[in-house]
Amino acid sequence: MNDIIEKKHNNEDRSHNSLVVVTDDKDRTLILKRPSTLPPEKYPSLWGLPGGGSLTGEDPMATALRETQEETGIVFKRGDLKFLSEKDRGDKKIFFYKAFTNEQPKLENVLDEHVAFRWIGPDEIKNYKMIKDTAQIIKDGLTGVTE
Repeated sequence: MNDIIEKKHNNEDRSHNSLVVVTDDKDRTLILKRPSTLPPEKYPSLWGLPGGGSLTGEDPMATALRETQEETGIVFKRGDLKFLSEKDRGDKKIFFYKAFTNEQPKLENVLDEHVAFRWIGPDEIKNYKMIKDTAQIIKDGLTGVTE
């Protein structure tokens, strides 16, 4: 069991965000549901991918590794992540990675960021209300599309 617990960090710089399309051997993708109690800018009740903002001095892959571990309890190493794409969103960049596991997430690691998880197949994506662009990012991750 992983003892990492989602933390509120004091050294967030938010110069970039990193998100991870986590897949399993059944071609399913892990999605996490945000609580309904979050403010609108935090995407309440929507489904998304593991990930989040950078800490001071953290490179995009380190952010992806840390956030995925904090939010799911699943530990990946640098060699486990494959770069998918990068998007420029004004004052920050968003980096997308893909990783493979058959390990189940441990939502007890999360403080208040997620209330549920699902492994979904490509044909199930349309059944979930997701954070903007998440469905396309998942499809790109499953097909190996990179930018």
